[in-house]
Amino acid sequence: PRSTLFPYTTLFRSADNALGTGTLTINGGTFGATTSVTLANNLVANADFDILRPGTNVATSIKFTGTLDLGGGSPRTITGHNETGDIEFAGQITNGNGLTLKDSEFDFSGNISNNYTGLTTVDGALLLLEKPSGFIAVPGDLSLHNATVEFASNNTNPIGGTTITIDNGLLEADMPVALPQAIVLVSNASFFTSGDSTLSGVISGAGSLRVGSIGPGSVSITNNTNSYGGGTELESGTLFADANNALGTGTLTITGGTLGSHVGGTTLPNNVVVQADFSITPASGGMTLSGNIDLGAVTHTITNTTVQNSAFTAFFSG
Repeated sequence: PRSTLFPYTTLFRSADNALGTGTLTINGGTFGATTSVTLANNLVANADFDILRPGTNVATSIKFTGTLDLGGGSPRTITGHNETGDIEFAGQITNGNGLTLKDSEFDFSGNISNNYTGLTTVDGALLLLEKPSGFIAVPGDLSLHNATVEFASNNTNPIGGTTITIDNGLLEADMPVALPQAIVLVSNASFFTSGDSTLSGVISGAGSLRVGSIGPGSVSITNNTNSYGGGTELESGTLFADANNALGTGTLTITGGTLGSHVGGTTLPNNVVVQADFSITPASGGMTLSGNIDLGAVTHTITNTTVQNSAFTAFFSG
């Protein structure tokens, strides 16, 4: 048996086995649940559709463990409603040419790689990437617009594409990640991590990058051809600038945390605005800040946290 959801209709289910064992074919409309449910049915989405979780006081989560077939052809958009729980896809997402997730909390989990093609866009939503190490959650390029993507498993790189584009968005790593993708900053972007994470791809664009930690953590930026122009803000944790041009061409604003490098002899040409006390941790061979440093109108303390040895000197030459 097969269930079908048509345009302009709403299908509510309140039990895990409400749809039997057959495939749910979605030709439009809205799928909803009045309580938290886990559905094992395979899904075929031949059109965009909405997912509704009624109520604002009780968390209502919908988990799909079957395969989601995006129907091939045009990109698909899934729009969620109400911020009271998440919409989880634990099976494989396949046979698609682009996917947009809008206006809710989504979760890609399960021990199987998604293999649809095209761009994944997170628009005004939160996407949790919970597939474990060795499995791909986002098979192609990733775009954030007023959105958050949270790396929520031990998978250091669950993205199969080569480019991440951020237009006012946050990348949050609950565990360390190592992202080789090029990152395009259209406007404001943030990267926060728990543990030691690395951004090794080229970072470009007119936007800015704010970095910090969730508890103890560090961000290493390693590419020497970074060209983003909106500036960098160090808020907390440790920022390792492991190449002369790691921080692009804009101003480095320090509102806390530690600035360092794993590479001896690194010279950062960026102008620096200091708005709080901070620490500096050069590698052996020293570290030079050659731009102008604006300390503002108050006294700030800069602490070198490395061993007291001339090999680990911080130089200010601007």
